[in-house]
Amino acid sequence: MIKLLRACTVAALCSLTLLTAALHAQVPQIINYQGRVAVGTTNFDGSGSFKFALVNATGTATYWSNDGTSTAGSQPTAAVTLTVTKGLYSVLLGDATLANMTIVPATVFTNADVRLRVWFNDGTNGSQLLTPDQRIAAVGYAMVAGGVPDGSITSAKIAAGAVTNTQLAAGAVQAANIAPGSVTSAQLAAGAVGSNQLAAGAAAANLNALGQSAVPSGGMVLSSNYNDGNLSNAGYVKIGKVDLGDTWEQRASGSPPAAPRYQHTAVWTGSEMIVWGGHDGVSGSLNDGGRYNPAANTWTAVASTGAPAGRLSHTAVWTGSEMIVWSGWNIGSFFNDGGRYNPTANSWTAVTSTGAPTARNSHTAVWTGSEMIVWGGYGGAGVLNDGGRYNPTANTWTAVTPTGAPSARSSHTAVWTGSEMIVWGGGNESSRFDDGGRYNPTANSWTAVTTPGAPAARSSHTAVWTGSEMIVWGGGNESS
Repeated sequence: MIKLLRACTVAALCSLTLLTAALHAQVPQIINYQGRVAVGTTNFDGSGSFKFALVNATGTATYWSNDGTSTAGSQPTAAVTLTVTKGLYSVLLGDATLANMTIVPATVFTNADVRLRVWFNDGTNGSQLLTPDQRIAAVGYAMVAGGVPDGSITSAKIAAGAVTNTQLAAGAVQAANIAPGSVTSAQLAAGAVGSNQLAAGAAAANLNALGQSAVPSGGMVLSSNYNDGNLSNAGYVKIGKVDLGDTWEQRASGSPPAAPRYQHTAVWTGSEMIVWGGHDGVSGSLNDGGRYNPAANTWTAVASTGAPAGRLSHTAVWTGSEMIVWSGWNIGSFFNDGGRYNPTANSWTAVTSTGAPTARNSHTAVWTGSEMIVWGGYGGAGVLNDGGRYNPTANTWTAVTPTGAPSARSSHTAVWTGSEMIVWGGGNESSRFDDGGRYNPTANSWTAVTTPGAPAARSSHTAVWTGSEMIVWGGGNESS
């Protein structure tokens, strides 16, 4: 009797690898699978026919199959031909360029238990089911090769709710685990700190700064601020959490940007903080910046050639390879343009203003994994409730529908969940809000965020996304 065997050959058995960042956020649609097959005790060599299906734990439901014909865990009709060398084979599940292979829908991974079922035909013994089915663990959704550049893995590529704070060691979460753009200086209230430094409900009074920027960077908050009426560009580092009463220590070495500033932006790349723009408190808005590397404790200048015009109260997001700066104002002048800064090349590329939203400041911006979504803000004639989605690959804008959107506002917050942007709070010239909306870019539609149980109306607060919830804290209300 001939017996067919199968075993995985990668270090993490039957794990999955995300092969391209161009895929939709959260889950892979192309899965790299490697295995071993033997006929009896002899490793198979040659051309083999394989059939694949993703099924439930009992094998009674099919979520996906290579040709789309499997139902209730049954064998697909068509096979995928693969070369097997000394028993080893590999396949890109969901790679539609392969014959008889269909794309793996992202909805497959909304199921709690997904298993890979494989059939093999050596050309002699017919198609046989290889057992057991291999369970796809949660690590497979976010696992990548160790050589992937820092900052390229973002929360938009991790399934919502897959990682919670109870599963993370203290200091384990760095900026690459937080959706780029979900927390920027425009969203940080006076005295607020980087998102992963703030315990729910913790006080942050010991920061006592206005217009500062802060980024979480593996247990530290880096800050350059406007404090008690005096501008500072020295830069400070906070170790630990603010609710523990720890002290600040100054990082004086290196050469930070020449001019002190406030209402600038800062993003974390995975290894550096990039500070840009703002106002120097004397002569006007700035269009320069610097990159701070905390490991080396050094600063590197951000090129000013090709940079956008000087501005403050703008937004900035980190894409995994570039910082995108957009909009803002310069004491009387509003902008609806921006630039993309590549720290590797130390160069700028213009962001087109064709099709862009109207000029504004005090708006929000989030990074989805493929687009920057900007919304709301103040446009000179009043507050706004429109926005746009910017695709840096195509250098194009798509309008965000105003139908069903929250009322016009500025100084609100926005977070990216992996599939939706949640806008909450903020205000206009006369009132503050305790409502918001959820924007789905795939459907280009809004769903209202209900007010029952919501915190009191406020603006200039902070908001972060945990993987399953949005947490808001602080802020102000003119009546309080």
